[in-house]
Parts: sequence; C-alpha cells; structure tokens
Amino acid sequence: MTGEAPITPMRLAFFERYLTVWVSCAWSPASCSANSRPHLTASLSQLEFGRDSQVNVPIAVLIWLMIYPMMLKVDFTALGGIARASRKASR
Repeated sequence: MTGEAPITPMRLAFFERYLTVWVSCAWSPASCSANSRPHLTASLSQLEFGRDSQVNVPIAVLIWLMIYPMMLKVDFTALGGIARASRKASR
C-alpha cells in the first residue's frame, strides 16, 4: 500500500434499493384490477393507432411519459431542493 485511503463502496439510494418493492406495489393493483374487470382490459386493448397497427394507445402514452423526462434531462434529485426552497420563500 502506498498510503491511499481505502475505497468505500457506494450504497444505493433508498428508492433504488427497494425498486423491486415499488414495482410490485404498482403491478399488484393493476393485475388485480385487470382480473376483476376484464371488460376494461378488453376496451383498453381496442385502443390502437389506426386499424391493425398493433400500437396500443395507452401503452404508447405511458412509455412516452416514462421517456420524456429523460429526453429533457430532468434532474429529479434537484426537485427536492426546489420544494424546500419554495417552502422557505413562502415563510
């Protein structure tokens, strides 16, 4: 050793550490809803862009909502700072 400080492994943030839990919490109600209301699932599957396009409108919208913030390079960690700053300013 040449006197270098030991490298400490970085820990995942709270959200990333429990990502499996968050995904399960999101999918469970959706799965139960789909099983209990098959007519809703059938009507949503009928929403397509054009005839026989095989592009489902609700899926396309949800994927767009997921990708759009990445395209804008939104820094979600900074959003917490904005909320705290606005609370301080309103006092």
